[in-house]
Amino acid sequence: MVDVNKSTLTKNIWKTFKDRIVSEVVNTSETLSDSTIVTLSKVAASYPDKAFETKSNYPMCIVTTPTMSTEKFTLARSKVDGMIDVEIYTNQSESADGYVDKIIDAIETGKLAFASNGLHMVHLDSTESDMVQRGSIKIHVRIARFTFQFRYTDTGAF
Repeated sequence: MVDVNKSTLTKNIWKTFKDRIVSEVVNTSETLSDSTIVTLSKVAASYPDKAFETKSNYPMCIVTTPTMSTEKFTLARSKVDGMIDVEIYTNQSESADGYVDKIIDAIETGKLAFASNGLHMVHLDSTESDMVQRGSIKIHVRIARFTFQFRYTDTGAF
């Protein structure tokens, strides 16, 4: 995880969430009800441009770029309210559910680390579920949306 500051908001907020997921969720396995073991090994900033046409390309985790808005917090400080999505793509619905639970738990149990890097009020806002057909593969998608706050001292200009 990296310190977040007003000059690196987008990059470092994204990296902070990604680093938490890499340290807590990547290379973990999900054992499905049919005894199949699925291991998450890919984390990226966006869905790859190349088509993933084989089941071996999944599961995959995407940490999207955060969206943010700014408002005055005090006379000399501003507050950023932000949102970031963490998406999981798998070819089994059961593993999608398991991995989204692991992602939610990793973010929830990492609140102290987020705060020490400048991100406060980090919490799960909502989840979504979808299924898409990619060639002959059904891809199960789970999205966990997290909100956060960051406060900084305004630059003074006289």
